[in-house]
Amino acid sequence: FDNSEENVNITWDKAIDTNIVGETIYTASFIADNLIVTKTLAINISQPLLEIQLVENEKEIFYGSDFSLPTTANALYEGGEIKVVDITWDKTINTNLKGISVYTASFTEFSKTVTTTLTINVLLRPVSLTINQESIKINENSIFNTNELIFKVIFEDGSETNKTFEDVIIDK
Repeated sequence: FDNSEENVNITWDKAIDTNIVGETIYTASFIADNLIVTKTLAINISQPLLEIQLVENEKEIFYGSDFSLPTTANALYEGGEIKVVDITWDKTINTNLKGISVYTASFTEFSKTVTTTLTINVLLRPVSLTINQESIKINENSIFNTNELIFKVIFEDGSETNKTFEDVIIDK
């Protein structure tokens, strides 16, 4: 070989088919200096990524609890294939902040990024429940309305609120 360049006709063993998902090996051959030269080319075709799915998109947890954001999700592809993939979150969770927070998970494959969200409501546990009234007067032959009972509820973070009997029973 003298390192010169020349155009050669290449023959492939088969046509490239972009409908075949996965890796396919193609073999090219050509004649150079009366020698047959072959070269293989591996092409990996994947299905387009549609979305990622979490096991749940809403979660209620208690204040100060030990909770971690999921590290994986299901990636759903156009052909219906589902793979478990590692995901990245936009921020870390702080269970010492009460209320609702929204976290965004993302996954990137072949320069396409898809996202999904997880809404977490950090709830406070009540640590004390007392009736505000010292006594209640009920007239004979009358119907007692339990919502006249007002409870003072103190939560684990020290905050407090007044709730009616119905609110306390229903756990609002």
